[in-house]
Formats: sequence, structure tokens, C-alpha cells
Amino acid sequence: MKKATITLLLLTMTLTTTLARKYKILYLNSQRITIDGKPAMVGHTFSEHALIGWTEERQAMKVIDTETNTRYLLVAKMAEGRQQTAYDILTRNKHLSTHDDGLDVKSSISKLRMSIADRYDLMDRIELPTELKADETHYFLATYDYGDTRLTKRLSLERNCTCWLTL
Repeated sequence: MKKATITLLLLTMTLTTTLARKYKILYLNSQRITIDGKPAMVGHTFSEHALIGWTEERQAMKVIDTETNTRYLLVAKMAEGRQQTAYDILTRNKHLSTHDDGLDVKSSISKLRMSIADRYDLMDRIELPTELKADETHYFLATYDYGDTRLTKRLSLERNCTCWLTL
């Protein structure tokens, strides 16, 4: 009985390790980030359960899921600890698909409002889908803090349609 339990446990651990997502590092904003105690480097891959070591607030890395090609931005938040796994970081964030709580919303303005998160960690760009039409006299503005300065910027439209906003 003990032998069967140990074999089952080892099989489960192997299966869990095999099924773990893998991420490839695309960009680092600091050379002092570690993964499982080794320096993180652009091009390296790691498991979602690998320990990411941060040394200071706002360190970040851009990664891509090697299976789905989805890109993610992992940002250090020292209040949550100096070591975290990619799994912990990604599951703590709200994703745009979960903002509407599954409600059937008819208003385009309400849909856009629910797709906007309370906070973004900017390293690249943000794309917000919208059904609202925009032109030279109808457009979107974003206001954000950059250091000690508050900036307001007109959002550009891309993809030859009015369905994406880019900050």
C-alpha cells in the first residue's frame, strides 16, 4: 500500500511539473532580478512556479507564455514580498475579461468603463477595445502621473478602425 501511495505521489508531482506553464523573458528593466536564485536574462525560459527574486520596487520583466504566445508584464510590488512566482503575480492581477462579472451590458460606454482597470503598470502600451466611434472631433483622452507631473494625452486609434485605443 505504501509503495502504491509513493508511486502515485511521484506520478502526480511529475504531471504537475509537466503541466506548468513556461514563460520566456522578452525584456528586463533591471539586471538585479533573479529566477530560482540565478540572474534573469532575456531569452531564458522559466516555469510559472519558479521563484522570482526582486531587489527593489517597480522592477519589471516582460514575458511571453511559450504555449499561448500571450505576453505579460510582471512587476515587483515589495509589499507582497521579495520572492514570488509568476503564477502568484498573474493570479493577483485583474484581467480585462473578468471586469464585467459576466453581465450582459448593452451600453458601449459601460462596456468601456468596465474594461478599464483601476491601475496599470506601464512599460509598453495598453489597448482597450471599444465600440464607440471616434474621429477628429470625437476622441479619447487619458490623464496619468509621470513622476511628479500629471499628463493628459489624446489616445491614438489603430488598425484602420475605431475599435482599439492605444495609450
